[in-house]
Amino acid sequence: MPKMPETPRAALLAVGLALAVPAPPADSARRFGVYAWGFDDSSYPVCPTCPDRLNWAADKVAATGSRTLRVYLGARDPYHVNPLFNPEDGGFLARIVAGSSYPIFAADTAYRRLFSDPRFDTYLLTVYSPADERGDWLLGDYRRDGAPLEKEQIAQLGSLLLDAYPGKTFILLNWEGDNAIRGHADEPAAWDAYVAWIRARTAGVRAARARAPGSPGRIFSALEFNLVQRNGVACGADDALPHRCILDFVGPRVDVDYYSYSAWQTLDVKRTNPAASLKGELKASLGFALDLLRRARPELGPANFLLGEFGFARTAPRYGECRAAAYVEELLRSFAARDAFGVSYAIFWQVLDNSPTQQADWVAYGLFRGADGGLTLPGAAFRAALLGRRTGLPEGCPRINGCLGDSGNSCGAVNPAADWLPRFTPESDLAIFGANFSPAGNVVQVVQNGHRYLLTADAALAWHESRGQINATLPPGLVPGIALVYVTDARGLDSNGQLLDLEP
Repeated sequence: MPKMPETPRAALLAVGLALAVPAPPADSARRFGVYAWGFDDSSYPVCPTCPDRLNWAADKVAATGSRTLRVYLGARDPYHVNPLFNPEDGGFLARIVAGSSYPIFAADTAYRRLFSDPRFDTYLLTVYSPADERGDWLLGDYRRDGAPLEKEQIAQLGSLLLDAYPGKTFILLNWEGDNAIRGHADEPAAWDAYVAWIRARTAGVRAARARAPGSPGRIFSALEFNLVQRNGVACGADDALPHRCILDFVGPRVDVDYYSYSAWQTLDVKRTNPAASLKGELKASLGFALDLLRRARPELGPANFLLGEFGFARTAPRYGECRAAAYVEELLRSFAARDAFGVSYAIFWQVLDNSPTQQADWVAYGLFRGADGGLTLPGAAFRAALLGRRTGLPEGCPRINGCLGDSGNSCGAVNPAADWLPRFTPESDLAIFGANFSPAGNVVQVVQNGHRYLLTADAALAWHESRGQINATLPPGLVPGIALVYVTDARGLDSNGQLLDLEP
C-alpha cells in the first residue's frame, strides 16, 4: 500500500477546510463538458461581425448540447482577446474578464460574453498569471514575494466572477501538475514550491468566497494531476523521489475543493488492448487516488474528483475515427453505471482538432475538424450520449494495416522502391495497404510541421486506389523528419495514421 505522506492533519486545518462540493449534476449535458484550448483555428471566419475565437469555439461546444466548458484564462492569450493594457498587479486576471479599465467600469470583453452566455452553467478555468507562466513558483522566495500576489490575483478574479455572474459555477485549476513539474521532479525543493503555489491559489479562492458571502454564484479550487504511477511504480508507494507524484505529495498537503485527473495515462490502455474496459480502468485509477488522499483528508468522496481531460485521437496508429467514436461513447455511458466512480465532471479534449503545430499523430482529437469545422464521428457520438442515445457507427471503417507482431502501431504505408519497407525520402512513392478504403474518392492526407497536404486522384502523381491499396507520390514541400499519413475515405471518415520518418 502507498505510504501516507507525513502531513499532519493540523496543518490542513490551519489553512482552512475545503468547501463541501455539490453532488454531481444529474443530467449529462451539465456533467460532461468540452475543453477549448490550443485548437486548430484555420476554419475560423474573420469578419467584422464574426465572434472572437473564444466564443466561436464556445458556439461549437454549445452545438453538442453541453452546458459545461473548460477554457484557458491568463497571460498567454491563445484566443487573441486579452486587453492590451494590463499591469501585473492584483487585478491582472480580473481585467482579462472585465477590461483594462476595471474596476472603474467593465468593458464588453470576450470572457464577459462567454460567462454571460445562458447556454452554459459551469466553467472550468485553467488560470495562469504572468508569474505562473514564467514558473516563478520555483523561485526560493516565492512564499514571501510571489504567493501574496498570486492569492490576490485569484481573489480579485473570483470576487468579480461571483459578483458579475450569479447562478454560474466556476472551478479554477492548474494544468497537469506532473507535466508542469517534470523538468524539476528530481529537485526536492521544487515539490515544496509547488505546494506553496497551489496553497496560494486555493487561498485566493477562499478569500473570494469570504468577500461575497451569500453570493448565488459558486467558485471552487482544484488541483490537476496526470499520473497515478511514475516510472512503473504507483504514486506514493515509497519515499523514493523517482516515484513521487503530484497526487501523493501535493494532493494531501492542499485543501482544494476538487482533484482533477487528466486521464491520459489510464486511457492509454486502449492503444494496446482495445477490449479493455474504460469503466474498470478509470474506477481503478480514481479509486486509488481517492484512497490515497483520504489518508490525509477523510472527508473526500468521488464527487471531489473531475476527469479534467479525456479523449481519443482519430488518426493515432491504433485508433481511427470509428474506434475513437466508439471509445467516446463507451466512456460517457460508463459513468451512468451504478458501480462507476462518481466524478462530478468529465471534460472532453477537445472542441476542435489540436493546432497542427503539435505532435502530428496526436492532433486529431476534435469533436469538430480543425480543417473545415465539420462535425466528426466522435463529435456525433458525444452529442448523442448527452441525449442518452447511441450513435450508429458505420460498418467497414477505413484502416491502415497494423504491423506483424506489433499491434500497437500501423505499418501499412511503405515505399515500393525500398523493398516495400517504411523507408522514405521527401519525394518517395507511397503505397498504403489496409482495408475498407473507398473504391474511389479517397484522400491521402500528409501532415508535417503544421502543413497539411492532400493527395487525390485529380492531383497526385502515380495515383491508384482500391479497397485494399492506395498508391501515390509524396507531395512537394516535405522535408526530412517526421510526417503523418492517413486516409480519409469518400464518406469523410479518417483511418488510423502512420508516422513516416523521412530521410534526407
